[in-house]
Amino acid sequence: MMRRFVPLLLAAIFLACGDSDPGTTADATGDLGAPDVATTDTAGGADSQPGPDAAGPDTPGTPDGATPDSAADGSTAGPDVPADTGAPQTSGPQLTELGTIELDPSTGLSAPLTLTLPSDAVSLAITALGATGIGLSVEDLRAPDSQVLMPLNWTKSPQNGGGQVCVTCLNRASSAQAASATMVPMAPTLSVAPGGTYTFRVFGYTTTGSGFFQTQVPYGGPIQVGVTWKEAPGAALPPDGVIDLNLHFTGSDGLNAGGAPFDTRIKKALADFEAAYAQAGIRIGRITYRDIDPIYQVVDGYLGPDNDFEAAARQTAGSPPGINLIFVREILDTASSAGAFGFILGISGGIPGPIGYTGNGRSAVIIDGSPPAGTGDSTVGLTMAHEVGHFLGLFHSSEFPSFNQLHDPIPDTPENDTSNLMYFEGGSAGAKLSPQQSAVMRGNPWIRNVEEDAK
Repeated sequence: MMRRFVPLLLAAIFLACGDSDPGTTADATGDLGAPDVATTDTAGGADSQPGPDAAGPDTPGTPDGATPDSAADGSTAGPDVPADTGAPQTSGPQLTELGTIELDPSTGLSAPLTLTLPSDAVSLAITALGATGIGLSVEDLRAPDSQVLMPLNWTKSPQNGGGQVCVTCLNRASSAQAASATMVPMAPTLSVAPGGTYTFRVFGYTTTGSGFFQTQVPYGGPIQVGVTWKEAPGAALPPDGVIDLNLHFTGSDGLNAGGAPFDTRIKKALADFEAAYAQAGIRIGRITYRDIDPIYQVVDGYLGPDNDFEAAARQTAGSPPGINLIFVREILDTASSAGAFGFILGISGGIPGPIGYTGNGRSAVIIDGSPPAGTGDSTVGLTMAHEVGHFLGLFHSSEFPSFNQLHDPIPDTPENDTSNLMYFEGGSAGAKLSPQQSAVMRGNPWIRNVEEDAK
């Protein structure tokens, strides 16, 4: 997961699955049009680079426009699913489930798995789902020509952040707990082989110790693995695309599914989000508004078994295909004292997040809907854009200088460019996306081809 921060003094932090908060001013304004469809739903019940995103709540009052409906909270969200695995979407990205895979208890590895792409594929994605607290990563990923895109045992290399991010991989990747996704390509210097057969393994583990002194322990047990891909005519990545959003409300700041479509704060956030994504040729398609349990108004913790992030993310079960965003009053991480560095504005479920699945422990982006005073009226929308950027496969363009000046694997993002949307530090006022960042985003199977809207 990536987190976005607003620094308290000089800095934010770098390496969790959240990111630093997007800038404080909008990159573009104007009438961006309305979403294709706006619906209201009622849900039941209720990575990584560190960096606080948003501070405690400023309660801006009640929404303008129509009076919010008093939506029911419910007690369940969608069908029951085993463990933490969630369920595949009923539509959306083309998903092929490889079923339940047993990991070797002595090594934590699966047997070699294979997938063959269709002849018009432009990207592929692998999602591994497991129980809460289980770390998962894709390893030994080989292209049809036997090129090693991600080596075996990359999580054990000190160069790879203690197994968090594979900086040494040709196709940069990250691990995550409960659900981990890998996409090819994660940089425009790579491409997939349409019609080709790829092989890979999944590694599962638990950790002992804390902080920088953690030790991996191989996990032997069942996981679920699914593969998906994006197709386009002639196997050419389209220059545009459509993103569907599911907005989930906890009741914080007076927001719920009934009133959110008319609320000036949400409308402003969506306009800022779409202005940023217009640079990538991506527009908003369907928006679904849902309510979840108010107990998730404060989310404290995103790592370890049964953490708050996972519990909230599971409430997305039953949502239609699309990216799930959960609006809360405050995001904390008291166990790691991350709040000492700034305010956490948002956290993504992964880089990328799970593809083709919903209702699992990482299938969401969590947003502080009431950022601290002085951060600007575009903070929420640009935080959404930044965190969804992670969910679609973008790393920070540049990390906090104390962490070896790590940069993303995308050649056309200048180092330490504070105007970039994916710069690590919240409050940088950045909303810019490069052409190659945009291509990575459009290659994610969650981004629909424009012609699909006509069907």
